Amino acid sequence: MSQLILKGINKKYENAEHYSVQDFNIEIEQGELIVLVGPSGCGKSTTLRMIAGLEDITEGEFILDGEVVNDKSSKERDIAMVFQSYALYPHMSVEENVGYGLKLRKTDKQEMGKLVSKVSEDLGLTPYLERKPKDLSGGQRQRVALGRAMVRTPKLYLMDEPLSNLDAKLRTVMRTEISRMHREKGVITIYVTHDQTEAMTMADRIVVMSMGEVQQIGTPRELYNNPKNIFVATFIGQPQMNIVRGEFDGQNFNCDAFSIALPEGDAKQLSDLGYQGKQIVLGVRQQNIRDEQLYKDAFPGSKFTATPVNIEYLGDHVSAFFEVEKGNLFCAKLSTSTDAVVDTPHEFVVEGTKLYYFDPETENAIFYK
Repeated sequence: MSQLILKGINKKYENAEHYSVQDFNIEIEQGELIVLVGPSGCGKSTTLRMIAGLEDITEGEFILDGEVVNDKSSKERDIAMVFQSYALYPHMSVEENVGYGLKLRKTDKQEMGKLVSKVSEDLGLTPYLERKPKDLSGGQRQRVALGRAMVRTPKLYLMDEPLSNLDAKLRTVMRTEISRMHREKGVITIYVTHDQTEAMTMADRIVVMSMGEVQQIGTPRELYNNPKNIFVATFIGQPQMNIVRGEFDGQNFNCDAFSIALPEGDAKQLSDLGYQGKQIVLGVRQQNIRDEQLYKDAFPGSKFTATPVNIEYLGDHVSAFFEVEKGNLFCAKLSTSTDAVVDTPHEFVVEGTKLYYFDPETENAIFYK
């Protein structure tokens, strides 16, 4: 069984002032699909390229199956990689492109034919096997690039934003295909994306990165329900978590737009930790701001009035946006039966049991476990 360990991995380019990747640590077990996610320039692709052997590791150890492989070439590491650009051979047919890696490894022709046929069928490429890349759509080319990687069983699959050039519908289909094929192969897969939807729907564990540093590692559920800091809280979840700074007076949270009573347990913990009379940052997700009477009755101390500046009808719900401070819009996910109207004051209520609290200086979660 394969195991991958990155221990204290750092990357600093020559003449660069700062590290591109700093103190990256993770242990990955056989069969895990790990997604590296974060904004552009956060170091996720650089990390993947170090794992692939396409970039040197400045400091730290890359251990694969108990062996330090820092100085081994990409070929010696036994990886298959799918890039954002398709990187297909233009003079080869689809069949030849998919089977090229097997040909390089001198795979038996009959066996190679079976493997190419199987993966081509799985990816819907069978009708196009004789075509050249120039005769394919972008989605078909991406399937060929994926098939070329998935046709064999290496120690690692590495995927660098492979779906970013596809339209939304095809991305959904391809996410399913990649997840299914990953489960069939049972090989460690490391997948890079800036799209948190891909991360949430595909990953066994997600690595959230920012400015070259790992912010948090966990399952999609852990990151969504228990974010370690404001960056993770606002990066994971769509729309992002609502965040506002205000003062905790010992029982209530007070900001310019509203004042709400906090749950007794939360208020006691915050007081015990020395936050009474001080600034804190409150976080609340869109689905936990409501306007139904049922919630107003359940949380009478958490009602407030705000004026929607925009309302979006999204079929199964309505998103209402209102300003809590200049430049800071809150989003509330409301029932389609809501009577909220743009530019008209409307009464909302916060579910007091679904709140998050962050330190305004460190931006770390106050109650993080």
